[in-house]
Amino acid sequence: MEDEEGNNATNWDADSDPDSDSSHERAVKPGDSDDDNIDGHYYPDGTDEDDHDPAGIRVLDLALIKTADVQAPFQYDQIIDFELTVFNQGNEIAHDITVVDYVPSGYIYLPHLNPNWTQSLTDTPEMTITQPLAPGKYNCNY
Repeated sequence: MEDEEGNNATNWDADSDPDSDSSHERAVKPGDSDDDNIDGHYYPDGTDEDDHDPAGIRVLDLALIKTADVQAPFQYDQIIDFELTVFNQGNEIAHDITVVDYVPSGYIYLPHLNPNWTQSLTDTPEMTITQPLAPGKYNCNY
């Protein structure tokens, strides 16, 4: 390890032993108790070095499922309720999620039947999920 000027900087990394790569270090998975352990020096003292630990990446990945409460065939002037389900497929908690519903051609959005929704300037229904959405959790009935 060297600094920008090419000087030996091995002693600067307190929890790293240069040229080491033990099976214990490679066995650490993102999120494990030893992941990003910066206080350990080397195994077998019960800790590990941080120079080979994996770094878990932050992923924000939301999915939306839209279903109708009735099945086709539909009739003219029939009111059809849709259920939107938001699912957090990532590994980070999502906050303040804005859901936009693009109303299909031939349908009409009825604001008086949807008090939790607002209508944008483009006549597109929107709502914000204000409570946190944890990874792997559904937020239903919006």
